Amino acid sequence: MLKDKVKKVRKEMKLTQVEFAKRLGISRSYLSDIELGRLKGTNVKIISKLSDITGKPMEYFLDKDTTIKSYDILDAALDMMISNNLVNKEGEITDEAYREIIWNILKKEIQIKMDMKTK
Repeated sequence: MLKDKVKKVRKEMKLTQVEFAKRLGISRSYLSDIELGRLKGTNVKIISKLSDITGKPMEYFLDKDTTIKSYDILDAALDMMISNNLVNKEGEITDEAYREIIWNILKKEIQIKMDMKTK
């Protein structure tokens, strides 16, 4: 679950909640709520920031219990890649690892869309 993964990476990085929250650009109390599992749904911007800070792909922080709005992850990942110059002027992703990440996110978005149609 997200709460466990966030706490685990923070401890691996040997950071306090205050230090980790500062890096994420959130309050310590908000980080505490994440680590305690008090939040419903997921802020994709936080997941993206977690990915940037820890070097782990966004998918690492997501699991089947994570509630997200359709296309939020894809949108956040694209924003991150554009801001880090990982997309050229033709719109091509210049890094193979990030191409794979986007492909995996896109597959999950397709699954979400298909699941919504069967409900």
